[in-house]
Order: sequence, then C-alpha cells, then structure tokens
Amino acid sequence: MIRWLLWLLAGLLLGGIVHLGSVLLLPRTATQDAYTRLAPFITATRSFAVRLRDRAAALSQSDPD
Repeated sequence: MIRWLLWLLAGLLLGGIVHLGSVLLLPRTATQDAYTRLAPFITATRSFAVRLRDRAAALSQSDPD
C-alpha cells in the first residue's frame, strides 16, 4: 500500500515539474507573439490615450460585484 502511494506521489511530482516547465518555456518558442505582430505598427517612445465613446457605460462594468 505504501509503495503505491510513493509511486503516485512521485508521478504527481514529476507531472507537476513537467507541466510547470512546459508552461514557462513554451512562450519563448512562439514566433508570432503579440509584440512581434504589433511591432511594425507601434514605436517604443510613442504613447496615446484611448478615447471612450461613453464613459458612464465603461465605468458601469468595472466592478463585477
């Protein structure tokens, strides 16, 4: 019984390590991320304000409570 629990714990631990590693490393391999797609359209030193059509409608949905 204890042997099966140790194997189960070891499998869960190894699965967690593999999952965490893949989640952290896969974004580095992406070639079409958001920054790469938007880089031709924006510059790093330019900023702008986003205009809202109806400020009251935008603020009414800010708090989900």
